[in-house]
Amino acid sequence: MQYRELRDTLLPILQCTTCLSSKLTLVSGDLGIRALDLLHNEHIVCISCNARYPITEDFIPVMWTPFLREALLNQTDNFSNIRANVVVYNSISDDYQIYTRQHPSVALRVRNAVKRIVDYENIDRGYHLDFGCGPGHVLGWLTQPNFLQIGLDVSINNLRNAHRNSGALVVWGDATNMPFSKEAFDVVTESSALHHIEDWKSVISESCRVCKKTGGVLIDSEPSSDQMAWGPLAIAVFNARFPFYRILSYIKRDKYLFRNIKQAKRNLQAEIDHQPGTGFPLEELRSSFEGAGFAADIIVSPDPELRSVAAPDWKSIVLNVLSGRNPWNPRYGSFTVIAKPMQRTENLTIRADHLGRHYHVCPTGRTKVVGSDLEVSKAWSNDTK
Repeated sequence: MQYRELRDTLLPILQCTTCLSSKLTLVSGDLGIRALDLLHNEHIVCISCNARYPITEDFIPVMWTPFLREALLNQTDNFSNIRANVVVYNSISDDYQIYTRQHPSVALRVRNAVKRIVDYENIDRGYHLDFGCGPGHVLGWLTQPNFLQIGLDVSINNLRNAHRNSGALVVWGDATNMPFSKEAFDVVTESSALHHIEDWKSVISESCRVCKKTGGVLIDSEPSSDQMAWGPLAIAVFNARFPFYRILSYIKRDKYLFRNIKQAKRNLQAEIDHQPGTGFPLEELRSSFEGAGFAADIIVSPDPELRSVAAPDWKSIVLNVLSGRNPWNPRYGSFTVIAKPMQRTENLTIRADHLGRHYHVCPTGRTKVVGSDLEVSKAWSNDTK
């Protein structure tokens, strides 16, 4: 990254993670922090509360929260969820970039989903945030000349790879307290990152806060609680996989993580909601979006065209069969969410789902599919009797 990109593009949309003020400025001076990489001779200061944020020598702002600061500076063996992500992905970022999430269908699904939010290929000037950006897969898939992209991650190696691979600007920060001003982005995305974050409800709230009311939020490639509700035999096989996968890692390069068993087990702390008995309760997820004023369209087992069509891989087939479930039931696959701000009249909320159908929520909380203004009126009248 260039200094002018930090000063002219990033700084105007950054926000203090301590007092939430957008009154930030650059000042000279050494913060005396030796545990991080080499730092630039300037840092960011919040004019409102005097909180200070380092800048790396390659101009990446370190907009840390207390949890991220603790994870970065205190080099202990006590691994929190956030520290596990920092350590694991600083180590595997290069391999993750090359060997993981390489199937073209993933990129096509993400592009098609974003097109339902904003016409990013023809936009005059748009801002895109990808949180948990990793080494930049999503940023690379959505690169367009007038679509300014910013990646947010807790791993410095991920951020450097993301900038190198996509040209996106990057920020070192925590998605549970995003260091960005309100309504800064036309679209907010993530793909296979939310299950790495323990306080996922704060992430949903923050994603909606920094998204414009004309934009939307994309959550992609995440496990549902139904998907992760495996039976005892499936759990036993899952927990016993480490020695087998270690051998397999020398044959299949995408199993690189298992060459170091200690690191592979530490990744269980990083992928906190991708374990047996975890995953995201879909209605709870929907409620979190609604609490932030967004209507969530949830698609289970989405294909590249965002149709709900199960296409399980061999691992999913084995685990589902061992759990006594039908592997081809879409309910047991991962899910994608396309969330847009609700359109409100006085007491009536109108939404549109991914099929173009319109539906509304009345004061009683009941939802009805409607196809015209007349049907809306009738549904409203019946619901409020």
